[in-house]
Amino acid sequence: MESKPNCREFTRSEVNAKMEVRLPSGIVLDGCSRNVSLSGVLFATERSLPVGNSVQATLLLHHGHDEHRIAAEGFVVRVTDCGVAIEFTKISPESLEQLRRLIMDAASDAEQVEREYQSHLKSKRKKEDA
Repeated sequence: MESKPNCREFTRSEVNAKMEVRLPSGIVLDGCSRNVSLSGVLFATERSLPVGNSVQATLLLHHGHDEHRIAAEGFVVRVTDCGVAIEFTKISPESLEQLRRLIMDAASDAEQVEREYQSHLKSKRKKEDA
């Protein structure tokens, strides 16, 4: 059987972290991440969400007694048996840097993740300068 080429813009890393997803109505869903990339997350939860729904996604990371939060705005792009796929549309520079480190720590090819990150930053700067 032939495998499909990976057409993703960013490397996905398996990361199992607690998550909160806030809906525009204010309802907060708890769950956990299955995998993350610089552009989004697969969120495992008991509930389904409508495709296109805007959300605020927060990964909750614990290091000893410290809790770090990676927060991003996004929308639901897909719902599968594995979870809810959320594409990030807005993320602070601090959260993006924490996300980069998290993905690199879990990635099989950290150098590839770094190349993608640098390319993303260049692209973002070009858009801001235009």
